[in-house]
Amino acid sequence: MLFLALTLASAPPADGQVLAGAAFERLARKTDKTCKARKVRTITPGDLDYIQEYFENSLPRATQLRLKSVNRAEQKCSGSNGLSCQTTATLEAFAKSGLESSFAGYICSHPNPKTSVTIKRRDAAMLPARQL
Repeated sequence: MLFLALTLASAPPADGQVLAGAAFERLARKTDKTCKARKVRTITPGDLDYIQEYFENSLPRATQLRLKSVNRAEQKCSGSNGLSCQTTATLEAFAKSGLESSFAGYICSHPNPKTSVTIKRRDAAMLPARQL
């Protein structure tokens, strides 16, 4: 019985993707200090990708170009499935671009992606089909 409990406790999340690495650990430590309630350590790769995309779009064009020049996600992750590799590579690019702290602050000050998506789906369900 104890073995089963230990096995279940160490199992990866249901979606099978785990975020790890130095860049993610730095982000988790920063957000643990400023907005622990956000529980960034349990964020899914899909939710992190969503937040990264909106953060990047909020940056000035020159900063976006600088970030794009150091982001190696496409090259590094071309043969991998899922978003874990890409989101981690993007976190590394944020660090190289000096955007790591800004991104941590962005996470802490913006709504949870699941909440935003849920609201959009609920609103869409209220519209007649021809308006979608």
